[in-house]
Amino acid sequence: MRTRRAPASRKINRLDYPNRHHVSFDHCGYSNAACVSDRIRVFVNERVVSVPSGAPASAAVTALDPALGEAVAAGRAYLTDGRGIRCDPSVPTLPGAIFRVIVSARRDADDADAHA
Repeated sequence: MRTRRAPASRKINRLDYPNRHHVSFDHCGYSNAACVSDRIRVFVNERVVSVPSGAPASAAVTALDPALGEAVAAGRAYLTDGRGIRCDPSVPTLPGAIFRVIVSARRDADDADAHA
């Protein structure tokens, strides 16, 4: 059994919409500039953080937890990417980047209870 096609008069005529590729949202109060954001979303320890575009990874860590950001800056913790490869805290963030903070259990010899 063959299906019947709609008659040509019922099909949408593409000529009815001459500017369909040039739609502008200015008439609604929106513009293309309003759609572009200067903030990006990255993941730090499986949590979403919003940071300025191009911010260093350390800024994303600090946005999540200032204490972790301080630990990274002091060298008591380090960053890895989503694959587990160690990365520099100054590496610029990209949209969707994944960072993990690894806190080192080792203590410096200068710590008061390091030899306790």
